[in-house]
Amino acid sequence: MTSVYAELTLSHGATVGHGAVAMLMQRAALEGLPGNRRRHPAAQVPTAPTLIARGSVAPTAC
Repeated sequence: MTSVYAELTLSHGATVGHGAVAMLMQRAALEGLPGNRRRHPAAQVPTAPTLIARGSVAPTAC
């Protein structure tokens, strides 16, 4: 979502499509930032040592 689209829809309550925003930005000679948006690093969750040390055993059929 571009910041122009977000500003129009969230702040002003306007109903616009992405194509209309792209057209208006092109007419005004505005360009978005190149590349992907920032990535948020995944949270590092420590693994429980008891789960790693525990072996898995399949249940036996009677």
